[in-house]
Amino acid sequence: LRGDFWNAQSESFPGQAFRVAVDGDRIALVSETFAYLMSASSTTGAIRIPIEFTRPHLKPVPPTALLFDEHSLLVGYDRGEYGGGLFRLDLNRPDLPPSTILNDGVSVLVRSKSGTIWAAAGIAHLGTVAGTLYRIPGDVAEDVAAVSGVHDGHGGTRDVEKSGVELPGLTEISALALSTSDNPIVALPQFGLFAVVADKFVGLYERPLTFFYQMPRYGVQSLPIGLAVNAAGEMYVASRSLGVFLLHRTNDRFGLEQMVFEDSR
Repeated sequence: LRGDFWNAQSESFPGQAFRVAVDGDRIALVSETFAYLMSASSTTGAIRIPIEFTRPHLKPVPPTALLFDEHSLLVGYDRGEYGGGLFRLDLNRPDLPPSTILNDGVSVLVRSKSGTIWAAAGIAHLGTVAGTLYRIPGDVAEDVAAVSGVHDGHGGTRDVEKSGVELPGLTEISALALSTSDNPIVALPQFGLFAVVADKFVGLYERPLTFFYQMPRYGVQSLPIGLAVNAAGEMYVASRSLGVFLLHRTNDRFGLEQMVFEDSR
């Protein structure tokens, strides 16, 4: 971005926290109450649009997922056991309220090279577990794979319901990315990394992605919260509190290696 662009946009953006989406020269900055839309190729000020997701007794928070889709902005919220949603904001008619696409806690949005939009939703709360992979064609959401049920606390499950492409078991979907061939890859904390290929989940790393470590007085479980695939096909898993892990391959075997970032100063 040009240096003078930032000077032109030096206005204040009120908010406690923000989610950012970038598409070419278009930039969306969304706080807990407003969406600020701006362009790197323009010196005009940002457009401010009211948008928030509220629940009784809960303060508004920024979205968990954000994605430009042609002349609209997709905004996803995930409030855990309090629900969530996926909304479309028409950038040509910012005076209109956002339209609702989905009433589920959306944590990730990605778009393939062909333009297909995928969304992931999931929850694990007090034994109740649910995970869904959605395809978003226009203003509807298609269930590609879904599972829900309850862990009984004794190593078993009950009330399990499945639909679409069969997931490897009862699990939430904690991260989503696209492979170099545009196939969705999901991170399943209890089962590992799986790609959707020809209407089937294919295991890439079939081990739990729950990382445990010991503190002086208690143990900590760190779950995956992010997934990225680079142009070479290398996969990186971000954990909640243990940093980033690289999925490496040796003689047809995959393993996770915790990355170490050294200070070069």
